[in-house]
Amino acid sequence: MLFNEVNPNNPNYAQAVSAIKLLQIANIQKQKIYKITKENINNILPNLHVKQETKNDIILHVNNNNYVITHEKSITLNGWNGNLNPTQKPRQTLPAKHHDSL
Repeated sequence: MLFNEVNPNNPNYAQAVSAIKLLQIANIQKQKIYKITKENINNILPNLHVKQETKNDIILHVNNNNYVITHEKSITLNGWNGNLNPTQKPRQTLPAKHHDSL
């Protein structure tokens, strides 16, 4: 997650927000949720209404053979403002192991 703005002067500001909570909020707000990969990054980035810093972070992760899950625009929650950008390495299919009989 990228914490774009935190307001410590607000006693109710969010100190942490879970990925699931942000996805729930984005869904309630009818935001599109994207899984961004090397194959679709050029089509999705123009649809994101986020800071250029966030887009640069997404590009960096995707170029490092990860995929990114994010929503289309920033969310504000109790003084916290930001985006969900968890990255994952794609699962690799491992070759089947051959076991010799004893």
